[in-house]
Amino acid sequence: MLSISQKSIVLLILLGIIFGIVTPPANANESLKMISVLYDTDTDKKNMNVIQENGELYMTTEDLAEVTGYKLSQMTDNVVYSRGLKKVNIDIQTNTMIILGNNYSLKPVIKEKGKIWLPMSELLPWLNVSCYVENGVPNIASDPVSYWEIEQNFNPMDYYFLIEDELGGKKSTVTVMLSMFLFDTILGIRTDRAIAYKGETLRDYSVYMDTFKEFATDDIIISDFVLKAIKSGNQLADVEKFAAFLQNYAEVNKAESLSKVLEPFDDIQKEIRELKEIGDKAKLKELWGALNIIETSMRAQQDYYKSFEYIYNINSKLPESIAEMAAYKSYEIFKSKGNAAAIAVLDFTGNCLKEIAKDRAKDAMSKALQNHLVMLNALDAVLSIVWPVNKSAEEIANLPVYVKIQQDALNSYNKYSYPPSNMSKDNIIAARLSAIMYLQAGRKAVESKQKLMDQFGGKGLSDSKIELYNEQITQLVLSASATENDAIDDKSANTAGLLELFKTIEYADAESIAVWQELYISKAKPYIDEGHHYYQFCLYDIDKNGIPELMLKPTGARLPGTAYTVNQGGIIGLEGIIWGNLYASRRPQSIVSSGSAGTGMLFTTLYTLNDNKLVEMGKLTYDEHSEDYPDHRFFFNGNKISEKEYERIYSELISEASKLTWEPLDEKTLHYSLTNNSR
Repeated sequence: MLSISQKSIVLLILLGIIFGIVTPPANANESLKMISVLYDTDTDKKNMNVIQENGELYMTTEDLAEVTGYKLSQMTDNVVYSRGLKKVNIDIQTNTMIILGNNYSLKPVIKEKGKIWLPMSELLPWLNVSCYVENGVPNIASDPVSYWEIEQNFNPMDYYFLIEDELGGKKSTVTVMLSMFLFDTILGIRTDRAIAYKGETLRDYSVYMDTFKEFATDDIIISDFVLKAIKSGNQLADVEKFAAFLQNYAEVNKAESLSKVLEPFDDIQKEIRELKEIGDKAKLKELWGALNIIETSMRAQQDYYKSFEYIYNINSKLPESIAEMAAYKSYEIFKSKGNAAAIAVLDFTGNCLKEIAKDRAKDAMSKALQNHLVMLNALDAVLSIVWPVNKSAEEIANLPVYVKIQQDALNSYNKYSYPPSNMSKDNIIAARLSAIMYLQAGRKAVESKQKLMDQFGGKGLSDSKIELYNEQITQLVLSASATENDAIDDKSANTAGLLELFKTIEYADAESIAVWQELYISKAKPYIDEGHHYYQFCLYDIDKNGIPELMLKPTGARLPGTAYTVNQGGIIGLEGIIWGNLYASRRPQSIVSSGSAGTGMLFTTLYTLNDNKLVEMGKLTYDEHSEDYPDHRFFFNGNKISEKEYERIYSELISEASKLTWEPLDEKTLHYSLTNNSR
C-alpha cells in the first residue's frame, strides 16, 4: 500500500504531466530506422540511424553536428551547437531551445541506446540548414559562410582609416608629405590636394553621390577568395529552392521574362542527377559553386539599397546634412530604377544558367564571375542615366567624404551588432550591411591615398592592405544567406515543410541493421572459441556504405589476416591480404595495410574495395635480403626504385591516413564495437 505522502507525490506527478509542468519521458513506441544521407560534396552517401515517431525524425546529437558542420558541446542537462559566435543551447530537461536571446519549445527529447536524439525538423532550420529529398535520400546543405564566423574574427579597428595616422598631419590641412605639397604648389600642378576639415560643401554632395553609385556597382565578389571560399565549402545545390528564390526576386522587383531564365533548370537538375550517379564530385562542386556565385551576386544587388535605411535612417527622419541628402537621393534613384536593375540581374542569371546547362558544368564558376562583370556594367549603364556624377574631382581631396561615410557606417554597425548573443532580426541584417559599407569606404580611402603615392614612386605599396579589405567584404557578402536565415524569427513553416519531406525518405528497419552485426558475430565465433588472445579484429567502413568491413588477424604472429563484408547476398570473404598495421586512407573506398611477412619482407599496400575484392592499387616492398643489397631492395609495384623514392611514396601513403586500432577478439568487445559502429 502507498502511504499518504507517496500518494501525494504520485498525484503531483500526474497533475504535472497533465498540465505540462513535468515533461514525460519519450514513449517506448519509437521505431529505429536507418537512412542514407548526402550532406557534403566530399563524401558519398552515409547511412545514419534515426528514430521515427509520429512523422518526426530524431537524429543523435553527434550526427546532427556532423551533417550541419556545427561544433557540439554536450553536458548533463544541455546540448550546445556553436558556429563562431552563434550558439544554439538546448535544455534537454525542459525541451527548450535558446537562440539569439529567444526561447523556443521543442518536441520532447528522446534518450535511447545511451544517446540523445533531437527532432530534425525543428533543429535543422535553426542551424541554417536546407534539406531536400532526391530519390528517397535527404540532401542536407549548410550555408557556405556563416555571418557569426566572420563576426567572431572581425575587428573594425583593423580597417579604420584615420587621416592623421595615414597621412601624417593635423585636421586643418593635411598632405601625404609636406615636400609633396610644396612641390605641387610651386609647379601649380594640383593645389587642391590639401585636405581641409572645414565642413561639407556643395562639391561634396557630388562626391557622395559618385561614391554611393560606385558602391552600388562594386565588383565585391570578384576575387580569388570567392573561389577559395566556395570550393572549400560543402554546400549542396537545392535547385528547386534556388528557382523559388528567383521567382521571389522577380516578383519583388516587378520584373518580367522570368520564364526564359528558368528554362535551363530542367537540364541542370538532370545534370546533377547524372553527376551524382557517376560520382563526379569535381564537376558537382563546380556546378554548385557557380549557382552559389549567381545567388550571391543577386543578393548583393538586392540588398544594397537597404544599407541607406540602416546607416542614414531613410524613411524615419529628414536629411540634415550633405551626406544624408546624398544618401536619400541615392536611395531614391536606386529604388526607382529597381525594375531596370532587376532585369539586368535576371539577364545575368539566365546567361549563366544557359552556359552551365550547355557546357555540363565545365569552368562554370569562372564563367559565372565573367558574367558578373557584364551584369555590373549593365547596372552601371542603368544607373548612369539619372545619376549625377562628378568625374573631375581629384581623389585625394575626397578623403574627408570617404572618411565620413566610413564613420557613419561604423556608427551604424556599432549600434546594431551588440550584444551579438541577443540580436533581433533587423539588427542581424543591419550589422552585416553596415559592415560592408564601412569596409567599402575604408578601401576607397586607401585606394585614393595609393593613387597619390603612385605619382611619387610608391606604386603598389597598399596592394596587400586593399586585398585584406576585399577578402573581408567578400566574406560578408557570401554570408548573406546565413544572415537572412538567422533573421527569420519563426521557423514553423520550415519545420512543416521538412515533415512533409520526411514522408518521401526511404528507410531501412532497425532489424536490417542488426543482420550484418549478427553475421559478423557468427563469422568471428570460431576464432573467439579458440581464445581471444590468439586473434585481433578491426572494423572500418572501407566503401562508405554504412556497414563496416570486419578484418581479422592472428595476434603477434607475422601471418596475413583476412577481411569480410556484408551485402545483399550475406557475408562475403574479401579476396586480398591484410598485413600488420591498418590505416584509413582518405582516398575513396580505400585502406592501407603495412606489415612484415616475417621473411625480411615489409609490404605497404593501398587497397581499394571493388566487386568484393581488395584490389591492390599500389604496393611497396622492402626486401631486407635482396641479393643486390644495399642498392636494390626497394620496389613499387614490382619495379625497383631508389630508397629516396621508397620513402616518398611510403610517406605519401601513410601521412594522408589515420591509423586504425586492432582490438582483442572476444565476444564482449566485438559486440560493443559492432553496436557502436553502425555507420
